[in-house]
Amino acid sequence: MSTFISISSSELRMDSGLTESAFGKTNLAQFLTTDKGLLVKFRPKALKNGGKCGDADKYGGKHSGGECGDFYRTNKALSASSAEPAAASGLFQESPEFVEFSPWTFSHIEADKDSGHAIFCGQIPSSNENPLRKNHNIFLIVAAMTEALKRSIDVPAVGLGGILAGDDYVLFLPEITFENCTNALSKEEKALTDGVYKFKGLSGAKAVHFTRAVIVYEALAKKLPFARTEEEKRQKDIIDGLFLPLEYAVFNIDKTLAAAVDEALSPDKVKSAEFQENFPIEILKKELETNGGHGKPDGKITESANGNRKQETGSSVFSRDDAGNAESMEREKFERDGKLFFEKLNKKIKFKRAVHKNKGLIAATAIALIVTVFASADYAKRLSGLPTTKGLTAAETVNQFYAGIHSLDSELIKQSCRGAEPAAVLNSVSTIYVTVKARTAYDGGDTYTPERWVNVVLNPKYKGHDWMYGLSHLAMHNSNGDTLPTDIYPKIIKRNEKPGPVKEDSAIPQEGDQKNFIVSYYKIITSGENPVINVDKTEDLVQCSFIKDRWLVTGIKTEILESSKFEMAPVVEDLKYSLSKTDGGGVIAGGQKKYPWLPDEKIVNAEKERMKV
Repeated sequence: MSTFISISSSELRMDSGLTESAFGKTNLAQFLTTDKGLLVKFRPKALKNGGKCGDADKYGGKHSGGECGDFYRTNKALSASSAEPAAASGLFQESPEFVEFSPWTFSHIEADKDSGHAIFCGQIPSSNENPLRKNHNIFLIVAAMTEALKRSIDVPAVGLGGILAGDDYVLFLPEITFENCTNALSKEEKALTDGVYKFKGLSGAKAVHFTRAVIVYEALAKKLPFARTEEEKRQKDIIDGLFLPLEYAVFNIDKTLAAAVDEALSPDKVKSAEFQENFPIEILKKELETNGGHGKPDGKITESANGNRKQETGSSVFSRDDAGNAESMEREKFERDGKLFFEKLNKKIKFKRAVHKNKGLIAATAIALIVTVFASADYAKRLSGLPTTKGLTAAETVNQFYAGIHSLDSELIKQSCRGAEPAAVLNSVSTIYVTVKARTAYDGGDTYTPERWVNVVLNPKYKGHDWMYGLSHLAMHNSNGDTLPTDIYPKIIKRNEKPGPVKEDSAIPQEGDQKNFIVSYYKIITSGENPVINVDKTEDLVQCSFIKDRWLVTGIKTEILESSKFEMAPVVEDLKYSLSKTDGGGVIAGGQKKYPWLPDEKIVNAEKERMKV
C-alpha cells in the first residue's frame, strides 16, 4: 500500500496531498462524517464450556489447534475439537452473529507537521499484523465482501489499496475521500492502488463482483488481469475481455472458482446472479492453503508471491509451484494452451479494434475497389456481364435487391438501385463484406448465409467458430396487401443477354412510374470473440421507380421491430440435439420454436444440394 496511508498507535492517517491552504479551497472537509467506510469485525467463537478464544485464535489469525479453531475450517476438522461446528457448505450460514458490520468514518482532519498537508485521521482496531501490508489476509477480505453482498450491505468502491485487513477485521475506507486522496499520487501509483481493481462501467453488486474477482485473480495468479496503468486503455481491455482467464493462469486451479472469477471479470458475459452471490469461498480458502500454492496456511499471501510481479497484461502463464503433484508434461501442455489461447484472443481483439477504428475507411475502400474495377481496361467487356433489372417487374427488382443483401453481393445491389437511401444499404453491405473477409484472413473463420451455416454446423465433424450473415423469412407485399413470391436465389439476368422490355400489368411502364412494397425479414449477423448471433426482425417500406427502361429501387425506410441476441454455442447444441431426435427430418421445424429466425427447412435442404455441386 502506498505511503500516503500510515498507522500510528491505532490511528489511521491518510494524506490528502494538499496543503492546508489548498485543502481549504475544496469541499473535502464536508465528507469527513458523511462519507462512510465499512468496518467488518470477525468475532471469536464462544466455546461450549463458556471459555473464549485468545487473540491468537481470532478469525483470520493463527490458530493453536486446541479448542479454539479457525471459524473457516470444515466440519470434519472441527469435529476433532470441542468447538461448535461451523457450516462447511457456505460462509456464516449457521452463525452470522460472528460477523459484525458497522459504518466507519474519519474522526478529524489535522495538518502534518512536516509536509503541511491536510491529513484525514481515524481510529481503527488494534492488530498484531500490519493492516497496510499488500495482499495481507486476502481470504478475510474476500469473505467480508461476500458476506456483505449476501446481506445486501453496500461495500465502498475502493481498490485493494483502500482495504485494510487486521487480525480479525477488514476496513473498507470511505470511497469519496479515498479516491480524492489518491489524486495526489502519480498516475501509475493511483492505478495500482485503486484503478486496476475497478471497472467504471459497473455499479452496485456487479462492481463488487468485479473488484473481488481482481483481488482473487491477483492473489492466485501473481498478476493482475487488467494491469495497464493508463485508464482509457485499461477500460478498453476490460470491455473487450483482453485478459488471460484464471483457468489458464493457474495450474490445476479449481474449475468452479476459476469460472466464478472469469465470469465476473467479463462484463459482456451473461451473468448468473446466484453464481456470484454464492461465490465459492470455501474453495478459495483451500486454494490459498495449498502447500504448493501462493498462499500460506493462514490464508495470507507470501511476500515472495507478491514481491516481483510483472505488472503487465500478457500471455505469460503464472502457475503454482506444485510440480511435485503434476507431471511436467501436463504443466508444459497447460502453459502451451494458455499461450495459444491468449495469442488467439489478442489477435481477434486487435482485428476487432482495427475494424471499429476504420469503419469509414473500410467502407470507402470497398467502394473504391468497385470504382477501380470499372476503370479497368476491360471495362466495356465487364459491363456486358453485369446484372441488370431490365426485363424484371418492380417486385422482381426488389427481390433481386434483397438477394444481393443476403449474399453480400454489392454488385447485384448496385445494379438494382439508385439514390441515397439504397446507396446507404450498399455501403453497409460493402463494409460487412470487407470485415468478414478480413476476419477470415486473421483467424480462418468463415462467414456463411443462415441456410449454409445450419448445414455446416450440423456436420458431425464440425468444431469451428464460423460466423453467419444473411436474411431469413424474406416476405413481400404490394400496396394492396397481396403476398408476392420471393426467392432468395433468383435467376440473375445479365446485360449481354439483352433482355426485352418489361411488361407490368399487361403494359410497358412509363418513365417516372412508382410502386411501393412492404418487405419483411430477419437480418442475422454474428459478432464477438465468444460468438453472439444478433437478430433484427425488420420491416422495410421500399419504393421502386421506373427509370429509362427498367425498374430500380429508389427508396427504403427501415423499421426494426425487434432485436435479440443469442449465444452461438447453445444454438448449435440445440440444433444437434434436435437432429439426434429426428433422424435428420424436422430439425428446423423443431428449432424454430425457440429460434424463429432460423431459415425454413426447404431453403436449408436446397442449400444442402447446392453444396454438393
